[in-house]
Amino acid sequence: STIYHITGCWETPYEEPDVLGSGKYAINLDEVEGFHSPYIYAKNAMPNYIVTPAHPDKKDVAVMIPYHTGPKAVESTEIIGVGEVLAQALDSSVTVRYDADVNVRQVANLAQYGTVLWSGHGNAVDMVGDSRNYATPILILGQTLDWDKCQTDAAYREENRAISADFSSNRVSTLTSGRIFVNQDFFDHYYEAGSLDDSVWYLGACCSMTTTDLADTLVKKGAESVFGMSEPSRVGYSYNVCFEIFLNSMVLSASNAKESVEEAVRIYGHSWAVSQSKWPDGDNIGAYVLHAGNPDFRLVEKIEEKSQTEIPEDPETPEEPEPAPEPEPAPEPETAYGTSNIQTMA
Repeated sequence: STIYHITGCWETPYEEPDVLGSGKYAINLDEVEGFHSPYIYAKNAMPNYIVTPAHPDKKDVAVMIPYHTGPKAVESTEIIGVGEVLAQALDSSVTVRYDADVNVRQVANLAQYGTVLWSGHGNAVDMVGDSRNYATPILILGQTLDWDKCQTDAAYREENRAISADFSSNRVSTLTSGRIFVNQDFFDHYYEAGSLDDSVWYLGACCSMTTTDLADTLVKKGAESVFGMSEPSRVGYSYNVCFEIFLNSMVLSASNAKESVEEAVRIYGHSWAVSQSKWPDGDNIGAYVLHAGNPDFRLVEKIEEKSQTEIPEDPETPEEPEPAPEPEPAPEPETAYGTSNIQTMA
């Protein structure tokens, strides 16, 4: 097709944006209308397909939203939608946790889930007393700890005594706001080797893969694939690549992890920089989504249209039915003794 310029009599080639995803069932993002979210299109399309999970024993989905309300709240509709459609496709369940429910106890008990989608805030910090001597990724929870209250309220202090060892071991710490955050040592402590087998994690938080310390720990515990942000990221970028990786690629295209992240970067590139002060030369390049773990990992073994699966691949000609046997002649009626020749008198 061509575009005809109003001010001239020439024409220039016009190419449609290449935003189709990698599979024939992927949502064409160029056709998503108005303010509709792409995951809604995927949700409406999913009943048309039969999806074969690659890991049928580990299909459930967890969505963690530690900043659902309050200061610095993160709009979470999109990533919850991705989680719900993913569970729909895998014929599994989805658990969504918000705010204070994203706490130390819950984050230490995610081994039963095949997919963990995290959307919140993060950073890279140099933990006090950490022998690494360089900043490593942290995930900020919805749980807070009031240090002053710990000193004055015995019941409150006892309630939070269980995590005191985490603080002393530098597995967790707090922001000035009292928000608790966890690092790679937290996951290394609470998860046994192999406990995260066949799982995939999406760490939609700033700096979640500034280094691979956190991702490598999850992989060491069995996670097949971990996706995260190279540095501070815009929320919209995080949602877009999450949709592309998990729904458009891994489910609707049955792509593997490497293909999925490459497709997300091809379509969305990088996030706009969160802070212009970081780029004195005017460069506005922000985070890229990165991948760690098994590049060949798949969530879905195959996807096919229901109408196709209902047609036998090699239909056979049905055999002619055998003719029904001839009915046997009805037996002669039995004659009661002494009555066959008796005439009935009117």
